[in-house]
Amino acid sequence: MMPALHSPHSLPPLYGLHAVHAGSVIWAVIMVPVGFAFGLAYFAMLRAGCARLSAGRRGALMLTGTRMAAAVSLLTVVAHHGGAALLALFAGFLLARSFAVRSASVAARGRR
Repeated sequence: MMPALHSPHSLPPLYGLHAVHAGSVIWAVIMVPVGFAFGLAYFAMLRAGCARLSAGRRGALMLTGTRMAAAVSLLTVVAHHGGAALLALFAGFLLARSFAVRSASVAARGRR
């Protein structure tokens, strides 16, 4: 005899995963370009801070503090929208990192 089929609502969640709400998907989609834009700004500030520090100019510490404060603030705000939004923001940030590393390596090859 075949077991009776259960409705999807009566099935236990798999490994603690529950139904994905439409709001979390929307936030995740929005956060990828936000993470990418933030990552571009973050790595531009990192590059500027390194240039200032290596040239002996002032402001490197201020740029570093501003960069860290912005990162903590953005991550805190996005964390309130859930894990999916936080992961999407991080994915966009990593994508921006790959662009920043690639552009830095191309610029370094051009200077040789």
